[in-house]
Amino acid sequence: MPDPHCDDWNQLDFFYSGREYERFQEWIREEIAAGRVREVRIPWRAGWGNAWDEHWYRCRACGQRWRLVGPDPPFRGIFKKVRRKGLFSFTTWGDALHFRVRRDGR
Repeated sequence: MPDPHCDDWNQLDFFYSGREYERFQEWIREEIAAGRVREVRIPWRAGWGNAWDEHWYRCRACGQRWRLVGPDPPFRGIFKKVRRKGLFSFTTWGDALHFRVRRDGR
């Protein structure tokens, strides 16, 4: 039987609550413990900065990278595939605007 891989995972545009984010973190730790995924270092200049609760993961079966960014109100967090060597792929204009505001410190 082939190893399960991340084709079955869903990208998340936000977390409904802090508790949902905590459950998600529990699930990802279980995936790591089972050997299906591993946490990887965030490439320089690809992450959102150290002010964020951000983690990147790589599916061991297919190599796809994923990024998890925890909620920081009003931003509600995301879980997304990483595209093209870590370049950002914003899902909404609000995500991009929020990133700009946080990045510029305004």
